[in-house]
Amino acid sequence: MANEKPLHRVSLGRIRAAIWLNVNEQGQRYFRTNLVRHYRNGDEWLESSNYFPEELPLVAQVAQMACTWMCEHQHLLTQEEPAEL
Repeated sequence: MANEKPLHRVSLGRIRAAIWLNVNEQGQRYFRTNLVRHYRNGDEWLESSNYFPEELPLVAQVAQMACTWMCEHQHLLTQEEPAEL
């Protein structure tokens, strides 16, 4: 069971983490996350998983925020159906 939308998002500036709730073949629930940088190319907003050195402190902060959120929401891993947040 993969969600179409992330369960939760955290961001600072142009750095964003999306947190997903997944279920493996054995029925075990787990979180996963991805980090992206948003940037503009002309009129179009795009995403990248590459970071400039000066962006790494924000990447670390967003990763910590995502980790904290997942730790605070461990109860979602044991529920039958995920609660709407």
